[in-house]
Amino acid sequence: MRPLWYRLADDGRTPIPTDVTRLSALADHHIPGGVSERNGVRVSTVFLGLDHSHSFDGPPVLWETMVFGGKYDGEQERYSSFEAAQCGHQQMIAKVFGEDEKRSIAIGDFDEGSVL
Repeated sequence: MRPLWYRLADDGRTPIPTDVTRLSALADHHIPGGVSERNGVRVSTVFLGLDHSHSFDGPPVLWETMVFGGKYDGEQERYSSFEAAQCGHQQMIAKVFGEDEKRSIAIGDFDEGSVL
């Protein structure tokens, strides 16, 4: 049976299967993600820790980008890799804030609490 719970390796990018007790022990640890905010509208991308694929076909879905506020409030996309989450965050920024707001994210910039 495929694992349901994951944690991130020390590189902050690679998911590693775990159990819920180990995951809860890591709850206070740093979880990479990205936040972009303009005029009270926030685009947030986070590592979920729980596989959200629901069908278990294909790779586990472990990252999510969600919009809070504004015209696209509640819109979300989910991803199976750190790289896809980075790209998806930028695509959502372009959609929500306009193409002029889009810029490259260096790996070090894509981090919890960062404003991109």
